[in-house]
Amino acid sequence: MAATRDERTLPKNVADALGQLFQNAQAVYAEFAHKLEAEPTPNVIYHYTDARGLRGILETGKLWFTDIFYLNDPTELRHSLSFAVDFLRKEAAKGSPALKLFLEHLGTMLSRDIEEIAHFFVCSFSKSSDELGQWRAYADDGRGFAIGFDGKALEEAFAKIKGKLVPGHITFPVTYDDTVLQSMQERIIAKVDDVISRAQGRDLSNDIVENLLHQLVAGLALPLIQTGSIRLTYHASL
Repeated sequence: MAATRDERTLPKNVADALGQLFQNAQAVYAEFAHKLEAEPTPNVIYHYTDARGLRGILETGKLWFTDIFYLNDPTELRHSLSFAVDFLRKEAAKGSPALKLFLEHLGTMLSRDIEEIAHFFVCSFSKSSDELGQWRAYADDGRGFAIGFDGKALEEAFAKIKGKLVPGHITFPVTYDDTVLQSMQERIIAKVDDVISRAQGRDLSNDIVENLLHQLVAGLALPLIQTGSIRLTYHASL
């Protein structure tokens, strides 16, 4: 028999702690993202592409966004999430049985099932009109093109409609600072033990415990992936 809604309802103090955890996780991500977004948009920003890509842009007047797992190096996202996975495994080794169960579940999901939940689409740009790595990776090994765009006009066209920000349409420069990334991800996960400890010793049903673990995994996966995507892309939304 399926559990009723009441049978799966979390105790108030646990639900409050869960909500606070999610707010903290989003705040950690937003704090860093806002710093990146505060950087001025270049007057001219360049998109590297091959002859086929150039023709498509000129004929359609559109830019193509790519699933992050179809990029030239999709292992970047896995690498950026490896800090969270390593931290989870260390905590699982010394934590309570409930905490260990959660950490192992989330760690497995991030390390093996990431393609099922990280559906981000990006279009990458560079500040430089003559960058060797861009020529090699995106412009047919130097035989392609670097197209210059008005940075502010392009960002405005993508991020806003009639002056209002479009949900999910964001722009930011990339960072490759692994120390910063590791710190963010550990801050996101750090309060999990507090949430689970509030549920321990309450003689809660298996359905409630399962509900709690499910909400924890679902709620923390997105901010962890978002911090990883910051490392992966440059001006992801332009």
